[in-house]
Amino acid sequence: MALTTEQEYYFDQLEDLFAMPGFKLLVEEAKAQIYEYQAMSLEQPNWDAVNELRGRAKQLAEFTNLEEVTAIQKSQLEEGDDDADL
Repeated sequence: MALTTEQEYYFDQLEDLFAMPGFKLLVEEAKAQIYEYQAMSLEQPNWDAVNELRGRAKQLAEFTNLEEVTAIQKSQLEEGDDDADL
């Protein structure tokens, strides 16, 4: 199944973004922050603080995986998988 013009534009824009050197740096900084949050969570005085740091780390992990998730979504749409979430 071919992508719609809107979908092609969406994925082209994201692929352009992913190719930027600044995006690569941003992802590396986010990964470093994830490790810092994980280390900080070991020293927190209560469970709420631990969960807050875990939540932040999870959000950053989702961001760092954006390129791979986008590639999977595009592939699923091209194959006609209606379950591909945009």
